[in-house]
Amino acid sequence: MKRLYRFRYFIIFAVLLAVVSAELFYLGRDFQNTVQGDFDEFTIYMSMMDQICSELQCFPVIKEAEENNYPVIYDNTWGAERSYGGDRVHEGCDLMAISNERGKYKVCSMTDGIVKNIGWLEQGGWRIGIESDSGIYYYYAHLDSYEQAFEKGERVVAGQILGRMGDSGYGKDPDTKGKFDVHLHVGIYVKDIQGKERAINPYWYLKQLEI
Repeated sequence: MKRLYRFRYFIIFAVLLAVVSAELFYLGRDFQNTVQGDFDEFTIYMSMMDQICSELQCFPVIKEAEENNYPVIYDNTWGAERSYGGDRVHEGCDLMAISNERGKYKVCSMTDGIVKNIGWLEQGGWRIGIESDSGIYYYYAHLDSYEQAFEKGERVVAGQILGRMGDSGYGKDPDTKGKFDVHLHVGIYVKDIQGKERAINPYWYLKQLEI
């Protein structure tokens, strides 16, 4: 009888051990897949950061002839709360004009690329989006005007004038202005491992370009 009980205990222990071993195996496999996925995405992310650094060539606001410094001030407001159009966070960097005059300061492309988007956006006002040859998207918003009649697919080069700084946006009607101070919103967007577009903080890249 004791041998029978011992055998039953052995069977129960063996079954439990098999179940726990199976759970650990699947958890380990899932963990390995998660770590591998994160590692792959991290590798791609770092590669994109290197790519951004290599293709950025100039600060997006042109210096005035008599000025030694760029006519803007800016802080790292990445992720700050925004409420217009619904609760959201700031996905860029705002370069505030030293002189709050729309149409005064020139905005240029930071990179070579093509015009991907242009025209009015409710939040961004008059904006233009340049896609570099690597597929990274550079977004310039709240313009007062464009330098020329750009068309989608048109080629631009780093340093080429895109338009003038303004205060357009925050309105469904095109040419809504005056809802905020004159500034340039700069955004940088890349695609992750799933092909989803993600915003990158431009602040540190702008600081480097300013130097």
